Amino acid sequence: IARLYGAFIMGFDQGRELVENSGVPLLTPEEFRALLDHERAIVRWLLENEQFGLSDDVKAALTRIDSTIFNATDSAEYLAQLGYPVVRNLLTFTARGLAHVERIGGRLSLAGVPIHLLVQGSLLFVVSNYAHLAAFSASTPELNAYIQYQLRRLGIDENTKLEEIDHDSG
Repeated sequence: IARLYGAFIMGFDQGRELVENSGVPLLTPEEFRALLDHERAIVRWLLENEQFGLSDDVKAALTRIDSTIFNATDSAEYLAQLGYPVVRNLLTFTARGLAHVERIGGRLSLAGVPIHLLVQGSLLFVVSNYAHLAAFSASTPELNAYIQYQLRRLGIDENTKLEEIDHDSG
């Protein structure tokens, strides 16, 4: 439907506004302030954790996001709306990446790709930030259902400990 009527809808100011706001959950100001706290915690963890091995470009982008979140004078609601798509996309990318690795990981390993580092880094991120990720995804029912499905599939819950991730396998 979006492909058929997208251009028509985007031809109107109200249609563009609806599309622009479609990725933002409908929350109260208090819920947005709580969402911002979770966004901040996730971004800070990514910047401070050396084990995650982010590229310089990704670190630079996250540093700009972190600076915007911490130093801006805009309202918490506005900042949470800005950060929402970034963190949402990070979560869905991580979940999709792990699912894809599950399907072709053996072939990548046989080709010499150190795929275990991606898996370990992703699991470290998820387990270390479980509470923030769960609270963040709870802001949108569809995102929450997807993230909870992926966590169940991976056998991760609020009781999973970092020690349960084998950092020396490969």
